[in-house]
Amino acid sequence: MTVNDAPTKSKLYRFCEKKIDQWIESRAADESKDVPIEFKVSFIEEDETRQVSCETEIRVQGHLWTGADLGSDEQQAFLQCLKRLHPH
Repeated sequence: MTVNDAPTKSKLYRFCEKKIDQWIESRAADESKDVPIEFKVSFIEEDETRQVSCETEIRVQGHLWTGADLGSDEQQAFLQCLKRLHPH
């Protein structure tokens, strides 16, 4: 499942969007406010471990951060992934 393919009114999409906004606000300079943010979030259920894998990509003003992590559900996997984003 890719959250960007989900309707924007879906609970998971809104959760990811809100957390990304908070992540950007905590790290970006003031001039980054009101700048378009592009993001892609994908989830895969891992059959062997019964965990969810999350891959996240965030683009802001030509900067790119990516990360991946596991969690017991989509929200936990996404939050873990946000903690481990690294720039490219």
